[in-house]
Amino acid sequence: MQEITLTLTLYGEEFLSEDQDWSRIRCKNSGPGGIEVYHVIKEERGFLFLNPNQGGFNGYHHTLKDLVINALLRSNTKVFVV
Repeated sequence: MQEITLTLTLYGEEFLSEDQDWSRIRCKNSGPGGIEVYHVIKEERGFLFLNPNQGGFNGYHHTLKDLVINALLRSNTKVFVV
């Protein structure tokens, strides 16, 4: 049996503290409909990337770090701070 592992290094993690201004975090997704930019919101169900015209991206996550990591694991997606 062959084991498959993932090593993850997350640069800029200091921006992912819930004490920081996480509303500045954006996610840019290049999909079939073109480039869409999403921003972070926090609701009762957790953190979500939201674009008012396209809806949510990537589902709700309990932590901001989980939201960003899950978004970065998708192809054609970039996360940045403005």
